[in-house]
Amino acid sequence: MGISIREFARRDGCSDMLVRKAIKAGRLHAAPDGRLDPALVGSGWRKANRRKAAPAPAARPKSDPPAPADLEQLADQVVYVEGRAPFSLIEAERIKANYLAMLRQLQYDRESGLVAPVEEIAAAVAAEFAVVRNNLLGLPSRLAPRLVFIRDVEQMRAVLHAEITKVLEDLTLDEGSEAALSAGADA
Repeated sequence: MGISIREFARRDGCSDMLVRKAIKAGRLHAAPDGRLDPALVGSGWRKANRRKAAPAPAARPKSDPPAPADLEQLADQVVYVEGRAPFSLIEAERIKANYLAMLRQLQYDRESGLVAPVEEIAAAVAAEFAVVRNNLLGLPSRLAPRLVFIRDVEQMRAVLHAEITKVLEDLTLDEGSEAALSAGADA
């Protein structure tokens, strides 16, 4: 017992016009009463409508973002495991479309500067900490000539505190935030 063209299209996740065109093109065979075999749902009859898969891309270093042409191939790798699809055709196409959308969103975020590779951020933080470390290690040689003549402990503590505060502020301040800090201190 067959199902109607509309029911077949609903189950396969496509339009009934696409099913009618496939019947007309001979990719689907309808019974004399116009009904279709429900076993054909998800059978791959729409493969002719999809683009042919390109050959697998050459191996890339892991840090390189995928090129736009590779996104389709990457999505195919997610959907098709060892040459077979563990999902129905509709589910596989849904997964592939979602994966492609996420990859394109990530690519857009990278290009617009919303995200950056972890390696770049780690290098920038390491460089900042190296500067602070060097400044802190340089305090004794910079302050010793000044502190040797100070006899008041409170005055010595104030000089040390001011220099350490200056080094630590260099870590937290960038060019535009110095005015914001001084405005916040005045309030």
